[in-house]
Amino acid sequence: MDRLERLDDYERTPYQEDRGKNFMRYCNIIGKYAFKSEARVFNPYHIGPTLGASGSYDKIKLIYDDKIYCMTTREMYVYMGFTREDYKKVMDLNILSRPHLMTTAGNSISVEVLESIFKKITRP
Repeated sequence: MDRLERLDDYERTPYQEDRGKNFMRYCNIIGKYAFKSEARVFNPYHIGPTLGASGSYDKIKLIYDDKIYCMTTREMYVYMGFTREDYKKVMDLNILSRPHLMTTAGNSISVEVLESIFKKITRP
């Protein structure tokens, strides 16, 4: 992960749990970002957020050891269920920039979810 800054260097909201949607635990950094979604920092010990194809969720911020990290593009691919070898194949093509790599990860469906759907469809 790319280290950004210490979480304690910023004023932030208390941890919140979004129980209505997906039970994610997060806090918001106050006064650094223009949009609330950009200010959101997720606790990685709970359910994680969905990767988006555009906007502020391209750079998901996580808390680890009281520091803020952004997921790397490789971590985004692994998060979506792709192997490190799959990611290396994409990187070796050398045709996508970092923002485009994040978009392709966000546009993908999780490998485990797709496998589960196929199993249910093909079940006798």
